[in-house]
Amino acid sequence: MFRNLRNNFDFHLRNKIKFNRPLSPNAKIDDLAIRMQSELREFLDLFRWKMVLEKMDLVPGDPLVIGDIGTRTFVIAPVLDQIFRELNFSPEVHGFEVDAYRRFTNFRSRADYGHFYAMQIPKGEYHTQDFNYWNGDLHIALLLNPFVTEEPLLRWGLPRKFLRPEFLFDNTHKSLRKNRGILLVSSPTIEEYRIAQYLAVQSGFRRIQEETWRHSDNSLQGQPRYGALFI
Repeated sequence: MFRNLRNNFDFHLRNKIKFNRPLSPNAKIDDLAIRMQSELREFLDLFRWKMVLEKMDLVPGDPLVIGDIGTRTFVIAPVLDQIFRELNFSPEVHGFEVDAYRRFTNFRSRADYGHFYAMQIPKGEYHTQDFNYWNGDLHIALLLNPFVTEEPLLRWGLPRKFLRPEFLFDNTHKSLRKNRGILLVSSPTIEEYRIAQYLAVQSGFRRIQEETWRHSDNSLQGQPRYGALFI
């Protein structure tokens, strides 16, 4: 109870006190971010994107709208852009973060970094909002470590009111339905992964591939990534 009250207060305060410390588009990407991008690339490369895109009747040259839901700093944006450009698509990458004004020790916020990474690719946009209230359509949606149980949500500093996993998976399905799109889900624990898979199926998705990325002792993730593609 106390943690939820504190998270409510802190979240309210973060969203009232908004000031920007924007990064220059030419700022150097720090080593930790580069390592995280490398790990994300390793994980994403486990999946058969070319085959799945062909099943969707998408051909090289087509636009591809991608959404990373719960993106935090949007560090994944250049990785997603690179993967799908290598497959000769024209990606438009969106990042969604409800807690965009959480600050780091240098007083920059997630939003400051999110807008910076959006500028690193030809078509990138960082949304400081709850994805559940976005009205656009996607071809590919990513739910990387979504909150499906209470304890991780509270530990990461969010109020309990944001724990709406059924609503999240339903809205993700709606955003993909028009394009018969792809959902990638990952979780750091087997328990959360089983819940996420159940929620995906309940929302109308069908699993087509399952993979596990194993972390090393030096990995920033610090845990495996249990992942699956759904259509």
